[in-house]
Amino acid sequence: MNSLKNFVSSLSLTTRLVIAISILILTILGIQAALSIHRANLHKQEMIEDALKGKNAFMKEAQDLMVDLLKQALIISSMPGVERALAEHDRQGLMEIVEEMNQAIKANIGHPIKL
Repeated sequence: MNSLKNFVSSLSLTTRLVIAISILILTILGIQAALSIHRANLHKQEMIEDALKGKNAFMKEAQDLMVDLLKQALIISSMPGVERALAEHDRQGLMEIVEEMNQAIKANIGHPIKL
């Protein structure tokens, strides 16, 4: 400790000021770096929250689509000939019914649904 005191006291006033200012500048730069890291972490957290909100919206949309598909399945199952075709394992009959439904959908929304 004495040797450090002796070393510092042997330095000129200008050198001591330069060292003190350098330490001050390095401290300020360290604080700025810490703040930048903190801001980046906050931004990352916001991005994660936004992604989760998007995922939740996507899941809601997927649920709505599933409900619509189930409704369409109920409509198809109540169409004439479906029950007979299912009972007889008549694939061609089912495909004809699906094709009729696709034509109706295409007329309403512009493109068929692949089943």
